[in-house]
Amino acid sequence: MINEKKILEFYKEQSKFGYIESIAIFKDIEDQSLTNNLKMIFFNYPYVKGDWKLSITFLDIKDLELGELDGLFKVVFSITDISSYQMENIRYKIVENENDLLRFSCKDFKFSFI
Repeated sequence: MINEKKILEFYKEQSKFGYIESIAIFKDIEDQSLTNNLKMIFFNYPYVKGDWKLSITFLDIKDLELGELDGLFKVVFSITDISSYQMENIRYKIVENENDLLRFSCKDFKFSFI
């Protein structure tokens, strides 16, 4: 897998967080392609003011399916590198299976701590 290192790095950090604070869909209006992007903020429970949070941005999302967001439960993503499928602008398939919360494809993703 071409992007396995990036995925494994994400998995390592994902395990420290996992509870959704927010989900936002936005367009990068400075990019002429105006693709849809998805930004999620995660926290660790119980949260204490000043604790770190994990910010994840998925770029150029496609076929977004959202499940029920009510309640507080740990979210674990499965990210699959599908770049070998040669689908235009799609490199990853993201699925949250345990709670059937969401699934989509995207061109890329990045994460940071806030």
